[in-house]
Amino acid sequence: MLFANGASRCIFNYGSRIAFSQSYYAAYATLARMSAQRAAQLQALGRDKTNGLITRLDNVQGYAKVREKRIGRENVMKIGVASTAAVVWDYDPEAFSVKERERILGENKRAAMTVEAILEMIDIELLRQLFVMQWLQTLVNYVLELSKCKGKVTELYQAKGTKLRVPNRKTEIIPLGTSAKNENVMTELRDLLVDIFDQYGQSEGDYDPDRIWFMGGDGLTFERLDKALLYSQFQDGRFRSFANIVPFLETWHAEWTYVSLLFETHWGEALTNDPSKLGHSAAKIDQSAPTNMKKVDYYAGIYLAYLVLDVRLLDCFR
Repeated sequence: MLFANGASRCIFNYGSRIAFSQSYYAAYATLARMSAQRAAQLQALGRDKTNGLITRLDNVQGYAKVREKRIGRENVMKIGVASTAAVVWDYDPEAFSVKERERILGENKRAAMTVEAILEMIDIELLRQLFVMQWLQTLVNYVLELSKCKGKVTELYQAKGTKLRVPNRKTEIIPLGTSAKNENVMTELRDLLVDIFDQYGQSEGDYDPDRIWFMGGDGLTFERLDKALLYSQFQDGRFRSFANIVPFLETWHAEWTYVSLLFETHWGEALTNDPSKLGHSAAKIDQSAPTNMKKVDYYAGIYLAYLVLDVRLLDCFR
């Protein structure tokens, strides 16, 4: 705890002297041994064909401020990349097979994809039920006489409003070693991917060619991974070309982008008198406009959007 909170060395020195804590060197050595043990477990997991790993990564910044300015000492922004691995539930090796993926892609089903085919995949009946239950939820939340029905509406959501429910299970998350590379620089991103594979026990001379590695993150990370695959496609071997990597965009970031698009489209002009605009409703309840419409604060934006929706639904019902 002292080490994680950046306690001063003198606290370690005094604490170890009065048997309150370990010495600084003992704490550091213990953490190093635990890290090495965890790294060995991760390598074994990465080489195990009965387990799958999904990697999420993102850039991190830390501003190192120098208190004493001298020659060779200046403030600097340290840039790196932090990654985590999630162990896949109910792992199916066929779903992570490169050969199976290439076989399906070889069928070229995209050629027959049409708008009508996409619409047929949408469960319209489920959407209609959700729209009805949205009205019911607003009414039982705001109309006092109907508050006794909240439990029944919740049961209705669980019975008819869900299609693919996420099981109540704990995902095993394994933090990877942080890298000092910059994901915006393509050569450094390549070094980062090689380092991640090394932590998984995969190297150029000892690499599983029939295993898919799902890696992703926010929009920038997804774009950079796509570019890395594009630029490396003519390299020799699957390891050098990263042919086994399948980038993915994190669902939460896609939802955040949609919320920002909602505000950018429907906010309206400043001091608008149009009651259909979000900006008009926000001004009435003393909510300030987002500083950046292209990237609104997620939780504040969701709160405002749902509040306006509930009030509009109540107004329609009235």
